[in-house]
Amino acid sequence: MPAQKWNKNALQQALWSRIEEHGDFPALAESVRYIVSVMDDDQAPIEKLEAAVVSDVPLAHQVIRRVNSVSYAAYGKKITSIARAIMILGCQTIGYLALDIKLVESFAQTSRMSAALTRELLRAELASAIARGIALSSKTKDGEKAALCALLRHTGRLLVACYFPEEWAVLENVPEAGMESECLAVLGISLETLGLDAARRWGFPDQLLDGMRIQAPRPLPEKMISGQRVGAITAFSTRISAALVTNAPPDESKAIIAQYAAPLGLSPEAMEAQVAESFARMVNTKYSNRTLEAMLEAANGSAATVQALIAECGRNGIDRMTALPPGTSITDVFRVALQALTDGLEVTAAVAFIRNYQAGCMEAKLCVGERPQCDLAGLRCGGGADQDVFQLSMARALGMFIQDLDDVNISRKIPAWHRDAYPQATAFFLLPVLVHGKAAALLYGVWNRTGPARGMTDASIAALNAFAQVLGQRIEQAAQAGR
Repeated sequence: MPAQKWNKNALQQALWSRIEEHGDFPALAESVRYIVSVMDDDQAPIEKLEAAVVSDVPLAHQVIRRVNSVSYAAYGKKITSIARAIMILGCQTIGYLALDIKLVESFAQTSRMSAALTRELLRAELASAIARGIALSSKTKDGEKAALCALLRHTGRLLVACYFPEEWAVLENVPEAGMESECLAVLGISLETLGLDAARRWGFPDQLLDGMRIQAPRPLPEKMISGQRVGAITAFSTRISAALVTNAPPDESKAIIAQYAAPLGLSPEAMEAQVAESFARMVNTKYSNRTLEAMLEAANGSAATVQALIAECGRNGIDRMTALPPGTSITDVFRVALQALTDGLEVTAAVAFIRNYQAGCMEAKLCVGERPQCDLAGLRCGGGADQDVFQLSMARALGMFIQDLDDVNISRKIPAWHRDAYPQATAFFLLPVLVHGKAAALLYGVWNRTGPARGMTDASIAALNAFAQVLGQRIEQAAQAGR
């Protein structure tokens, strides 16, 4: 049992203090409020929502991938731009989808990622995927709204798993029927209230907050209006995802399906098939290098995930940095760092861009692995007027993973030299290295067509932040020693 005895006010104050201390969710509220304001403005041109999404390159990339998934296959041709996605699917759908992705990525990029938080994030994403699938199958127009409500329902669980690990160790396996009373005893507040407060602070609108409220199971009306259908879908997806990830007996899952199938206009068999399809679809799109069985294993505590593998690469890199003898030159420090990334991530090549303060840009100085097909010394980034992903990564001090390089929204944010340097590249990552709070260098790793980049995300690359911090310290030490 955790030593701390909480009451509602003390726990909420501690939560937001810890979030601020770790610098988590830095731009979530700003993004949410702007996207919601555009969605609420019937007179706003689609260009406003397009600009809001396209300005965040990783977000735009995820939206394009999602709208080209099997879920929206009925719309025919591949969608290659945010503007076209809005025209075909509408501002509300793309807005809710963008909010869904921002919320997931914000949790995945927290500085306190753990096995418990990974399990809860999987559970939340599974509920969201099931809600989306059921909504589309039952001809409900608010599929993305239902998916976002299902995700938001897990906000309280995610926050406690992230920032109160001792307390969550007590609560994680408590049955749903006894969860509220146990939370009041341990936390002094219910998970629902905690989640609602966070969502309200971040700027999510009342219509989504209503969807977060947990309703007691009761007979469902045969005919439901739109809001009732979204609520029923959200409740169903939350309950069935919990049953799946906790390995509940099959009879329990069947009973949940039987309660919701008829009111949602689906047969129990069709609903069961849709749940299985949604689960498999989530795995095959977001976790494409892992089987369904591996996902279930991960949900029950396995550390064999992409996140764990990259974290191991980061730890190995830190070990190599700390093992360097005093007096190691800046060049050798970077060479060791690039080799650690090449060994751990199996990139085709790793390049160190180092800031040239006189020229006002970053210049490529070292390469480990396959040399670029153009002059290494001619590769530069960060000095142009147009903001590309390299500049964005440095400005935000944020690691990024970029794939689908031929997508129009991605390609126009990549420097022109990139295709000449590595014409067979399918993905790359960027990792800024800070000295005195500013980017002094940028590490770039690229995979060609044989690379193992599948399954990675921006959150995966965030696992290397500690390594980048230690690297920055070694660079500062070497610079002070004049080496």
